[in-house]
Amino acid sequence: MVISLPARHIDNLTLTLQKRISTNMSNVKGCSMLPGGSMVFSCYSKSKIGVFRSDGSENFEINNIGDTFDVVYTGDDTIAVTSGESCNINIIDLKKKGPKMISLRDESVTNVTNKTIPWQAHVTTFGDKLFYTNDIKHRVTCCDFHGNILWKFCDTSVLREPCGISVDNNCNVFVAGCRTGNVVVISPDGQHHRQLLSGEDELKYPQGLHYDTSINTLLVANYQYYAVVYNISNSSWIMASNLNICGACNQQQITVQSVVWCSECKEGLCEKCKEHHSVSQGTRHHATLSIDEYQKLTTGVCKKHKRLYELFCRNHDCLCCKYCVKSHKDCKDLIEINEVIHNVKISNAFYEIEQTLLEITDNIKQITANREENLTSLANQKNEIEAEIKQTRSTINNYLDKIQDDLMNELMVMEQKESIEIRELLTTLKLKEQEIGKYQALFANIKQYASDLQAFTSMKHIENDIAIAEQFIQSLAKSDTTNQVNISWQINKSLQEITASVQKFGVINVIYDLCDFTILKRKDKQAQIMVALPTRNINNLTLTLQKRIDTDLSNVRGCSTLPDGRMVFSSFSEKKISVLKSDGSTDFEISNICGSFDVVFIGNECIAVTSSSYSNEINIINTKKNKLRKTIKVHSNNDGVAYNDGHLIYCAREKRLQMISLSDESITNVINHELSGLSYVTTFGDKLFYTNYNEDSVTCCDFHGKIMWKFSDISVLDTPYGISVDNEGNVFVVGYHTHNVVVISSDGKQHRQLLSSNDGLKYPRTLHYDQPTNTFLVANEFNDAFLYEAK
Repeated sequence: MVISLPARHIDNLTLTLQKRISTNMSNVKGCSMLPGGSMVFSCYSKSKIGVFRSDGSENFEINNIGDTFDVVYTGDDTIAVTSGESCNINIIDLKKKGPKMISLRDESVTNVTNKTIPWQAHVTTFGDKLFYTNDIKHRVTCCDFHGNILWKFCDTSVLREPCGISVDNNCNVFVAGCRTGNVVVISPDGQHHRQLLSGEDELKYPQGLHYDTSINTLLVANYQYYAVVYNISNSSWIMASNLNICGACNQQQITVQSVVWCSECKEGLCEKCKEHHSVSQGTRHHATLSIDEYQKLTTGVCKKHKRLYELFCRNHDCLCCKYCVKSHKDCKDLIEINEVIHNVKISNAFYEIEQTLLEITDNIKQITANREENLTSLANQKNEIEAEIKQTRSTINNYLDKIQDDLMNELMVMEQKESIEIRELLTTLKLKEQEIGKYQALFANIKQYASDLQAFTSMKHIENDIAIAEQFIQSLAKSDTTNQVNISWQINKSLQEITASVQKFGVINVIYDLCDFTILKRKDKQAQIMVALPTRNINNLTLTLQKRIDTDLSNVRGCSTLPDGRMVFSSFSEKKISVLKSDGSTDFEISNICGSFDVVFIGNECIAVTSSSYSNEINIINTKKNKLRKTIKVHSNNDGVAYNDGHLIYCAREKRLQMISLSDESITNVINHELSGLSYVTTFGDKLFYTNYNEDSVTCCDFHGKIMWKFSDISVLDTPYGISVDNEGNVFVVGYHTHNVVVISSDGKQHRQLLSSNDGLKYPRTLHYDQPTNTFLVANEFNDAFLYEAK
C-alpha cells in the first residue's frame, strides 16, 4: 500500500541552512546535486566544471571542455553539460573524469515549442510539464510537451532576470532571480508566489539552482565565489511520514495507514496496533490522539519568516526565529527556546491558559443562557405590549362608540322637539283654514240668495271673525314660529385633528440595562507564550531616572505619556494643556479649554481632559492636529479619569463613579457610594482603583462596585491623589502631603515606598505608568516632573 504525503503549500515551506560552499568560481551558470550529497558547478568563463564533496570541499575539476552553461545529472555517474552558444552537449563520466561530446547536428532532435527562447534560458520538467525562464522578459513559462502554454509568471517587483529553475516533489517551482538577488517559489498552477531567500541569506546575483527531490535539498549558486545548501521542510509536512504510517507495522516492513498518534511512543498507530497499544501493560496509560486532530496542533515555525523558532524574548513575551532576532537587538532577555519549554505542561502559564479556557467556556454558557432568557423575555414583552395595544384600541373604540351614541341621541331629541312645534302650528293652521272655508261658502250664498239687509247684517258678523283670523296670520308672520328650522353639526376639533396630531399609536422603546451577572475573568497579565514568566514582586521593583522635566506649570493635576514618547500635563489654574516632546521641550499648548484636571490617552491621536468643578464637560483634544476636537456634556463634576475599551470612567463626586461611552455618550453608574472631590481612578482588567483624599484611602473594586480591598495608612500615604497600575496590577499612588510615591501589591496586602522628597518630590499631584514601555511619569504640583524606567 502506498501512503501519499500531503502536498506542500508554498506558504508552509521552511528552509534550514545546511552549509555554505566556497566555489572560488566566477560566472557560475549551473549547478546540480549528485547522489551521496556531492555537488557540481559549471563555470562558463573558465570552460570548466567543479565537483565538490558533500562537506563542501573540492573534489576535482574538469577543464577545457568548451563553454559550460547548465549541468544536470543523467544517471550512471554521468552528467550532461550544455555549452551555451555552441551546438554541443558534453556527457561527462564522473568516475573516469572525462567528457564525451554529443553534436546536436548529428543526433535526433525534436522541437517542443515554437516560441523563441533567449540563449541564457534554463529549463526543468515535472511529469508532463516543462518550465523555462526568460531573463530578457523576466518571465517564467509553464507548457506541456506539445508546446501548449499553461501559465506565465512575470512580476519584476519580485523576480528580475530569472535564471536557474527547478521543481520539488509537489511541482512547486523554484527560480533564482539574478538581478533581484533572491529565490522565489511559484505554486504549480502559477497563481501564487513567495520569496524564499534574499540578500540577507547571502545571495548575490544567483544563477544556478537545483532542487534534489530525493533529499528535499535546495542548492543555490551565486554568480561568483559562493553557493548555499538549504534543507526544505514544510510545517504541514514535518513528520508526515511518521504520522501517516503505522510505526509498529513499519518495523515489520509493512506499510499501513495510521489512525492515531501516541506522543509518548512518538509514532502513529493503525487500527490493529491501536487496540494492542491500549491494552498492553507498558502502553495502556498512554494518551493517543487522532491523526486529524494531531495535525491541527501548532508547529514551532515562525509564520512570518517560515523558520524554526530558536529564542524567546522576555521583554516582548514572544518567540523568535533567527530573522525575528534582528528586530530585538536592544532586548536583553533573549533566551534559548529549549530553556523555556522545559516542563511547560506543568508551568503556571500552561495552567492559567487551561483554566482561562474553562472560564471562557463557562462565560459563554452563562452569556448564552442569559441571551436565551432575554429572547424569551422579549417574546413575552412583545405579547404583553400587543395585548395592551389591542386593549387600548378597544377602550378608544368603546369610548368613541359612546360619544357617538350620545350625539345621535341628542340629534334625535332636537329633531323631535322642532318637528312637534312645527306639526302643532300646522294643526292650528288647518283649523283656521277650515273656518275660513266655511265663511267663504256662506259669503257665496249671501251674495247669491240673501237680501240686501241680510247681506249687510251677515257681512258685519263675518267681518269681525275675519279680522280675528287676519290678526292671527299677522301675528304668525311677526313671531319666530314661521322661521326656517335647520339642523347642523360641528365635529369636535380634537377629533378632527387626530389624524394630523396623532401619527403613531404609541412609541416602542428599547432599554439597555447592564447585565445582571458577573463575567468571570482571571487576573489580567501579559500574554504568555509557552512559558510562565515570573510575576514582578513589589519588593523587587527598581526605578531608574530617565530625565527630569521642567513643566513650567502651576497647579498640575494630570499627566500622561503618548505612544510616540511625548508627555501631556494639565494645569488647572492656568486652564491649559501642555504637550512636551520626549526630550522635555515644548511641542504645543492649548489654553482656555474650560478647566483642565486629569488627562488620559484614548487612542486615534486623541486625549480626554476632565474639568473637575469648573464645568460639567470632558474635552477631547487631537494631539496631532493640536486642537480641540469635541466637547462631551456629562451633567456632573468630573475629576480623575481612566480609559477602558471605548469608555471613559470618571470620578463624579456625589454622582459617584460613572462610565460614559465615547460612541453614543450614554452614561452608566459604576459604584453606589459618593466620592470625595479630587479623586483619581485607574483600571486593570476587571478591576477599578480609585483614591479618596478625605479618607486617605485607595480602594479596589470590580465594575459592579463590589469592593475587593481597601488600603489606608496615613503614616505611609497622606492625601492620595494620582493613581496608575503596571502590567502586573501593582498600584502606584502619589502621597501629596507625604511627598512620595507608594506601590501597593495587586491584592492590596503589601506596600512599599518607591520615591520620596529625597528624589525631588514636593507635593506630587499626579502620575502615569505606561505599560507598553514600563516607564513611569510623576509630576509635582509646580514645575517639576520625573520620568523613570521601571524594572
